[in-house]
Amino acid sequence: WRGEGKMAKEQLDSIEIKIELCRMLKELDEYLGGHGIQYSIMSGTLLGAVRHGGFIPWDDDIDIAVLRKDYDRLIEILRKNKRIGEELEISGYEVDKTDMPFLKVYNKSIAVKDNLANDPSELWIDIFPFDNVPDRGTRSYCQRVRLMQKLYQKNLEANGFYALEATRKKGIYNYLNKIVVWIAGKFNKEKLVERYIGFCKKYKNQECRYIQDLTWGTKAVPRALFDEIVDYQFNDITVKGFKDYDTYLKCVYGDYMQLPPEDQRVSHGIKAWRVTENEK
Repeated sequence: WRGEGKMAKEQLDSIEIKIELCRMLKELDEYLGGHGIQYSIMSGTLLGAVRHGGFIPWDDDIDIAVLRKDYDRLIEILRKNKRIGEELEISGYEVDKTDMPFLKVYNKSIAVKDNLANDPSELWIDIFPFDNVPDRGTRSYCQRVRLMQKLYQKNLEANGFYALEATRKKGIYNYLNKIVVWIAGKFNKEKLVERYIGFCKKYKNQECRYIQDLTWGTKAVPRALFDEIVDYQFNDITVKGFKDYDTYLKCVYGDYMQLPPEDQRVSHGIKAWRVTENEK
């Protein structure tokens, strides 16, 4: 597992995993609210709240969005203490030099293995900063960010953290992918992540109409979405989200009420175990 000195005790089923994720989200909601940090559930989490009243049935993760100005303030708070509860800890490159250019809330009492990661970790929630993107020249700017993103992802792949592409396709694509992974592996990871974050924050101090989750790569959405945040029911808890969910979900998914084909219903394939400290 990501933590040391732990032993697996009890495997959780898919329902129990979602219960634990909701418990984490409720605690995170209280923590962010207590520090005046505004957030919204995003991507499949917001889609699930709107279309299903909670998790998308085949989904197994949670994503939230924070504007860069609040995200940077959160970073400063976490640098003093990254523990936000008895079991929860927030980690990320700008907090403790881990590999992620965004934040992950880890539950240190639940170990997981998912299909995208090579190494075991802990149950998590992702916190993505939403950055300003320019009204003009957006295409060329985002192309540069995507290049940095691809190099970053390939660097992780080269260092054995993820198998993002190589295991999915065969033949010449897989061969070329391995070459790109080898090239990306020659870059210094820390400098690569710092440059990547720098690209994302380039327009931080400018007034822009659009914002985007550049650290992972969703589509640009209007900045005004953050002007009105309301409560949503998500399973058995209440969370925060964009009031104008229709604009956001259309930008990201198009016809979002239409269920995707079964072969496109992707999850992390999480397996989870409740763990305890080894006795010494």
